[in-house]
Amino acid sequence: MVKQERESRPAQECILPTEACWSDASEDTLCLHTGDWRTERPVFDLEKCNACGFCYIYCPVQCVSDAPDGIHYQVDLEYCKGCGVCARECPTGAITMVPEGDLADGCEPR
Repeated sequence: MVKQERESRPAQECILPTEACWSDASEDTLCLHTGDWRTERPVFDLEKCNACGFCYIYCPVQCVSDAPDGIHYQVDLEYCKGCGVCARECPTGAITMVPEGDLADGCEPR
């Protein structure tokens, strides 16, 4: 029955299994593009990063993933709410929260 419900949902909805630290993964969750209302974003300093994975572990919406280099981490800004948990939990201070207005091209601080 659950499979039939999933198939009947509109194609534009993104449905993911719940696997966050606060979930028991018994139900699906609607994937919302929350990055549109973020006021701050995390910026990673890979020179300071020791690849401990705390940002990945503590991200409440699980938008932190492996970076292309296979060592460090990156944030999916479509889903990042800008809560700053990753920056607060980073033991090396490699993540800073930068106001959206301070970003020139959307990637690096001015």
